[in-house]
Amino acid sequence: MLNQVQKQNDLDAVLPLVAWPLCESEGGRRMSFLIKLIAAYYKPGCQLSFNGLRHLAFMTLLVSFALTLACSTSQAQTGIPGVNTEKPKSISVVGNKIKSFSLLNIDGKQVGLDDYKDAKGFIIVFTCNHCPYAKLYTKRFNELNTKYKPLGFPLLAINPMDTLLYDTESFELMKKRAATDKFNFPYLADVTQSVSKSFGAVHTPQAYVIVREKSKWVIRYSGAIDDNAGHAEKADPYIANAVDELLQSKPVSREKTESLGCKIFYRKGKGQAIK
Repeated sequence: MLNQVQKQNDLDAVLPLVAWPLCESEGGRRMSFLIKLIAAYYKPGCQLSFNGLRHLAFMTLLVSFALTLACSTSQAQTGIPGVNTEKPKSISVVGNKIKSFSLLNIDGKQVGLDDYKDAKGFIIVFTCNHCPYAKLYTKRFNELNTKYKPLGFPLLAINPMDTLLYDTESFELMKKRAATDKFNFPYLADVTQSVSKSFGAVHTPQAYVIVREKSKWVIRYSGAIDDNAGHAEKADPYIANAVDELLQSKPVSREKTESLGCKIFYRKGKGQAIK
């Protein structure tokens, strides 16, 4: 039988990779709850035979499939009035202009593009607290900001998630996560989701590179941070490549990639209050 501590470590490593595609739907959120139950049952000291573990894994996959199938016909409905789960009507593309914005940072102060007088551009990342896929990039966010902020491209992280749908996205938990993971960049709450909509963000994590052109902010890259969430050392660093080219006054050779992660559910109206 496997050592209990080793089994727990294996579970902790595998769960994020298994769980992130399930963030796309209501069924996914239910599945996440099931995974938490399994994790609790799988705690050190709980003796499970090999056949028991195999049965548990099979049942997990079976329930996952059933939930995904069930929610595929009703993904547009979240069960909460006033919530629109469709993509933003106007999806920003490379070359689109973005209005300057200012959002509440976890330190209680407003932070906006205009606060960075010497910035040549920004790395804008839409991320959140609960998404397992986004969590895999925390270290890389810090590294990007450390490298490119002194060169005129600071990183701003924006949380677009609706706290009505996700209690884990509260402002207090944003502060806690930033402290735990030692964020070295602003972590901003997009309470009305207006900034996220203006970029056309649909997933977390999803990244953009914007540059100042004739007093306007223009999108020059849109998509994923890189192409390998699990292994940074093997990844093609899309964001870094884009910023490096812009710093050399070159056009971005790969302007758009596909982002993967947890879906952003947009609310109708003015959005939610900070919790």
